[in-house]
Amino acid sequence: MVWQLKYHCFLRILTPRPTAVIRLTTEAEDIGPLAGEHLPAVFHYVRNQQQEPAGPPFIRFHAFEEPPFELEFGYPLARPVRGGGRIDAAELPGGVMAVTWHMGPYDTTARATAPLREWIRQQGYGEAGAHWNVFATNPQLEPNPARFRSEVVWPISLKTPPATP
Repeated sequence: MVWQLKYHCFLRILTPRPTAVIRLTTEAEDIGPLAGEHLPAVFHYVRNQQQEPAGPPFIRFHAFEEPPFELEFGYPLARPVRGGGRIDAAELPGGVMAVTWHMGPYDTTARATAPLREWIRQQGYGEAGAHWNVFATNPQLEPNPARFRSEVVWPISLKTPPATP
């Protein structure tokens, strides 16, 4: 028997958020190990700038249709920082977002992308930029990967139906 995961998709309005990121291009199998390397580096950079992250870490996918993938590993911030070395100052966009939650190991979060993308199309919305995964569960506080929560966020454009005469 094949189990199909069901995802509840919804809209959320977000404000733009400054971020600190490491942006790179990689193959799919390297994303997890690179996250383990680069997210702590970004975290320490942010702390060295006398800030704390303003939320959990994320990976933003700029090019993800086929490998190699172009992505950012980063943290949202309360105020912008200057980039330095391999850390760039960036921003998560604001506006209307399509969102869903995924439960399970972080390396399975991509399973939520296709259902969210299909929901966006079914609603008549358009994709409006790179999507990102927010890793809401701290593995140091919750050691069971089956309980990890990831939020998948996708900027959308609201298409308006043509006016009727």
